[in-house]
Amino acid sequence: MLDRAPSASLSTPWLLRPRPKSSPALRLLCFAHAGGGASSYRLWADSLPPDIELCAVQLPGREGRWKEPRFRDLPTLVPELLAGIAPWLDRPYAIFGHSLGALIGYETAVALRDQGKRVPVHLFVSSHRGPHRPNPHPATAHLTDGAFIDEIGRRYGGVPQAVLDSPELLALMLPCLRDDITIFESYQYRPRSPLAMPITVMGGRGDQFVTAQELADWESHTTGRFSRLDFAGDHFYLQDARNLVIAHIANALSQSVAASAGGRA
Repeated sequence: MLDRAPSASLSTPWLLRPRPKSSPALRLLCFAHAGGGASSYRLWADSLPPDIELCAVQLPGREGRWKEPRFRDLPTLVPELLAGIAPWLDRPYAIFGHSLGALIGYETAVALRDQGKRVPVHLFVSSHRGPHRPNPHPATAHLTDGAFIDEIGRRYGGVPQAVLDSPELLALMLPCLRDDITIFESYQYRPRSPLAMPITVMGGRGDQFVTAQELADWESHTTGRFSRLDFAGDHFYLQDARNLVIAHIANALSQSVAASAGGRA
């Protein structure tokens, strides 16, 4: 049984909806990178088609939820997340996740499928290797603050300079980033059957942390359509390619909605 459709004015701490819609054709749930929050997608709502509602996922411990306890592993996080977003899964929706957000988005889709709930019409994953691939890189979450910041900078492009220049901002961001990296580094893949919805994987051609082959490995996780898109840029190519990425998402969703039978796969 589906949850009652939420009104456009209904709110939840789990979702940031810049342009609430009373009856969207589809919702796009977006998951941010490690240390990031829902505001990472604040500009997306203006570029999406008018019948798609942007729902940026806000995890505890950041931005407007910075006082709430953070999660440090996915088995604890995912059930709480599903309970928080359940009312907004009353109609077709898709999931987009970047870096750690891709992993959380994938595990969310799997959990919904396994529970017999409405599943995404499309899964978009960005800058993350196939989930079955072991992490080939040394752990960082245990490092001292200085060493941790240096290593994150070497791998991903670093903490924004504005944050590094502000001891107050750095003190707020570091615990969240460290806990998110702990989620990433403690992840244990559990073999399961492939998802039935289409999967599109995206990445930056200059990404030194996630290889083209690791992106291609996502193909084994779907029995539906699979596509891979490469963009100019590094691990955070998304910052400069945002409009192009949104255009690809909108085009893919127009096809997925047409092929969807009531939003269930």
